[in-house]
Amino acid sequence: MSEIAYDRLTVEKGPRRINQEDAIRRSFDLVLSAAALILLSVPILILAVLIRIDSPGPAIFKQARLGKNCKPFVFYKFRTMYSDAATRFPHLYDYAALSNEPDFLFKRPEDPRLTRIGRWLRRTGLDELPNLINVVKGDCSLVGPRPDIPEMLPQYTATQRARFAVRPGITSLAHIKGGNKLTFAQTAFLDAEYVANRSWTLDAKILLLTARTIIRGDLH
Repeated sequence: MSEIAYDRLTVEKGPRRINQEDAIRRSFDLVLSAAALILLSVPILILAVLIRIDSPGPAIFKQARLGKNCKPFVFYKFRTMYSDAATRFPHLYDYAALSNEPDFLFKRPEDPRLTRIGRWLRRTGLDELPNLINVVKGDCSLVGPRPDIPEMLPQYTATQRARFAVRPGITSLAHIKGGNKLTFAQTAFLDAEYVANRSWTLDAKILLLTARTIIRGDLH
């Protein structure tokens, strides 16, 4: 894998152009995410009620994630796991040990921590709908490397940390190239490749492919 430095985009495009593109991208993200939240408000409310009925605990899961330049923020998504999953399955939270496995996956298809409705939400990708709140707040972009948890930061090499040079996204190149079927190393490679080749055309392609896979119900 070729080396991809943090400053590669700045060197190739220049800081002024980067700032202009970021401002335009932020406006685009804000308009689309706010409109989506309004249009999807009723389905979001219905899903929240179903989650509460299915198992005890809040409908919204909040977790610390790493944003641009590794700045932490609170990430929102629908809860897909049992509220006491960390107590019941502590071995699945040993991220340092798990990431050393050659076939380590971010999300396991037969994860015992998942609730009944949680499995369906994961399969359809609807568990990510509250991510739109993070886009409105400016924590995330519509497209970018998926935000990771702080506990995983030590597992990234210097090359792989190129992913933190941009805002994380609610969908990504890795998301449409295999999603949960990819290993940690494969995902990190695709994230770095996205940063190196970031463009409006690539973002549009990722958004369209994400929409298609959600409609088909095979995102995960």
